[in-house]
Amino acid sequence: MSSPTVDQIIAAIVTRLQALPDAGIVHDRLRYAADAKRLKDLFVSAGRLRGWTVRRRSTLETAQGRGRNHVQHVFEIVLVVGWNDEDSAAEFDRLIEAARDAFRADDDLGGLVATTGAGEGPGSTIGLQLEDSQPAMFAGALVHLGQMALTTRHHV
Repeated sequence: MSSPTVDQIIAAIVTRLQALPDAGIVHDRLRYAADAKRLKDLFVSAGRLRGWTVRRRSTLETAQGRGRNHVQHVFEIVLVVGWNDEDSAAEFDRLIEAARDAFRADDDLGGLVATTGAGEGPGSTIGLQLEDSQPAMFAGALVHLGQMALTTRHHV
């Protein structure tokens, strides 16, 4: 397996998120706009505020000996879902669990990386991790905000 680039890994993550039913808009980077309306529009799909961003948070490279290194990237995945009191909480949780299922089912991102786990053996993390879930204001709108992390590992 050749070493994947960060862009290739992000593209694979985006592809899996886009395949989720009713996923909304998936961005391959952080998105900002000085104007709240413009920012909100970047996350509106089918008339609903629902979108994702994917970015690399960190990289750690360690020597494994004999000219081989181990590379571990942590990607931050953020989900924003517009709030309504009727069903948005359930939809928000459904999207998070669907994403977790998708990465669990494809632990190596189609062979691109060795694994989407942060360690080896019992007790190590694997797949998409929900780090925080809370109400927030986003571009002037009340939203559900989910912050997740996906760790990938490969050798170079």
